Formats: sequence, structure tokens, C-alpha cells
Amino acid sequence: MPSTLSPFRHLALCADSQRDFVVHYRRRSDQMPPLPTEVKYHPSSVDNLVIRQLLQQSNAKNLQTFLQRELQGVTLDVSKRVVEELGTWAKKENDDSEGEEEDESVLDKLARTSNHVSKLTQVLRDVQLFKAPDGTCLSPAGEYNLRLGIMKG
Repeated sequence: MPSTLSPFRHLALCADSQRDFVVHYRRRSDQMPPLPTEVKYHPSSVDNLVIRQLLQQSNAKNLQTFLQRELQGVTLDVSKRVVEELGTWAKKENDDSEGEEEDESVLDKLARTSNHVSKLTQVLRDVQLFKAPDGTCLSPAGEYNLRLGIMKG
């Protein structure tokens, strides 16, 4: 069945080194699918480590802007709702950062506070208002390669 999944690869499976038993799945196509593209994280699939890294790398001024810029499928209304769900500390941090010109950003402060990162991650997983993940980044094998794999002769 490996040829169904990737008819453009050559696979050799060695079942037992003592019997010299090898199964070859020869390449059946030279037509490669396009490379997949990189996309932003979907909010329902992030964990504490990813959120912490994104917070540290982001240049957003507040949490609401961070959610919209760094995560996939987050609209203005949804980001406001997430900040509300997080409670008073998130609203305060979001409002205080509007006119701030400090060396350390609000997001850096949040990234250092593990209970805030955990709470943010949990809310992102629980809120069901996000758009579905974008599938345009996928690179399907294509009809030709799929047909070759299915019609293995």
C-alpha cells in the first residue's frame, strides 16, 4: 500500500536480515506534488510552550492584537471575547498597554507568568468561535499520482 500514498518514492522494506527478504516498491511517477506552505498556528492546537514562544517573539502592543496577528482564524470580535474570558488581569494588561513606551512589552511580562500562559492556552482550547483551520497549505498528491497508486499493477 505505500505506493498508494506516495507513488513518486522508491521504498525498500527489509523484513528479516537473516533470510534476505526485501520488498521493493518502485517509483511509478516523477511528478512531485507542490511543497506545503507554512501557516500560523490554529488557536485550538497550541500548547503552553508554543504560546510562550509566540508571546516572546511577537511585536504586538497588547493581547488582543497578538491574538489576531499570531494565530489563524482570530477576528477582532473573537479576540475581544478571549480577553474577556481571561478575566480582569488580561483586560487590565490589554488596556494598560495602549499608550505604553516601556523597554519590556506587556506580552513579555505575560510570557514569564506561567499561570497566565496556562490560562490563555486553556481559553484558546475551550472557545469554539474560531474559524476552521485553513486547508490551502496542504499539498495533495494530485489525481495523476493517486490514480497510479490505486491502479498498482
